[in-house]
Amino acid sequence: MSCRKRKNIPLLPVVGFEVRFEEDWPSQAPSCYHGPMLLFDKYVDGRKVETFYACSAQREGKNCSSKTQMPWNHEMMSYDDVIAIHPTKRKFCCQCQKFIREDDSATHIKHEKKTGITNADLIKPSLLFLTPKENTKTNAQYFLSHNTISFLHSTLKRLQISHVVNIGMPRLHEHIQHEIDGTMKSILLDIDERFSMFWPREKFLQFNMFNQHFFHDGSEEIFDEFLQNRSKRKNIAVVLDPPFGGLVDCIVQTIKWMSSRTMDEVNESKKFSIFWIFPYFMEKRITDNFPFMSMLDFQVDYDNHKKFKNALTGRKASPVRIFTNVENERIVLPGERYRFCVPCRRYVSVDNDHCKLCNSCPSKVSPMLVSMLSACLMAVHAGWKKVQTL
Repeated sequence: MSCRKRKNIPLLPVVGFEVRFEEDWPSQAPSCYHGPMLLFDKYVDGRKVETFYACSAQREGKNCSSKTQMPWNHEMMSYDDVIAIHPTKRKFCCQCQKFIREDDSATHIKHEKKTGITNADLIKPSLLFLTPKENTKTNAQYFLSHNTISFLHSTLKRLQISHVVNIGMPRLHEHIQHEIDGTMKSILLDIDERFSMFWPREKFLQFNMFNQHFFHDGSEEIFDEFLQNRSKRKNIAVVLDPPFGGLVDCIVQTIKWMSSRTMDEVNESKKFSIFWIFPYFMEKRITDNFPFMSMLDFQVDYDNHKKFKNALTGRKASPVRIFTNVENERIVLPGERYRFCVPCRRYVSVDNDHCKLCNSCPSKVSPMLVSMLSACLMAVHAGWKKVQTL
């Protein structure tokens, strides 16, 4: 199998859709309650046949209202309302996914509830309270495992990161709050409004990562203060875990937009570290946009995903990886699954052998898949006209 690199030749889709970003598009596009819509070109037989706007957050238009404002759940308490209640009197309805007031207890009498909720409990919403949303066509949620969170946190500490922007990363945000020294500051940007019950606005902002839209007035100012406050030197990291069905081009635009907001007074961009969690088979799409980014061999897994588990081989071996602009030799991959490759000057999977032809450790797939591919190639070379199912 050749290790030669293919030339990057941009091609328009023969059949499909392509998102188009025109100058100043967020202010020019029509809006739904998820913010500015995206402009799509539809192609058939290589020809553009239609141009239309669609919601950036919902894959099916019927799931999105044409209203321009987010319909606020008035029955949902704010963080200030929750924190004002004495811990012994706090009640959270697990079925309705909200805190309930004393005078509303009768409505939830048959529902499972959590009571005696301390302030320490409030900083663990994804662990103790919130049920992951499961509609895969709209806003399915998958929470990262403790193993993955621990690796990310230790890596940020080793890199001496002072401020972390968590985009769709509630577990890491929660983990950072438990630091004893409190040297690392964190803010969560997420589209799920339920987090507003657990975090003050300086800790959580409702945000659409596909169009850079904040849902509430004053949020941009709070976010800019987090990024730009020069009271002390900042070393910023952006960690994001987008839905796998999300458009790569939209995430690229969001990262560029975020970079532009870190400009200092002399118009020089403050470099920040990027950790983008995404499947390995999307590597080319990411590196075509960001050539300075590379993929780590670390295998990302989730607590509540049926397939992406903490397994090294087999069908449950996760294809999810981390793409970063940090020099790989600075990132230590933990445990017996990984080794340090001296020629590559980075940690790789123990099953990722160094290739002398391309002078790298190029493997991205699990050992089981490698063996299956090898068996197929052997069958072809043996002259089999039909490869039986392995």
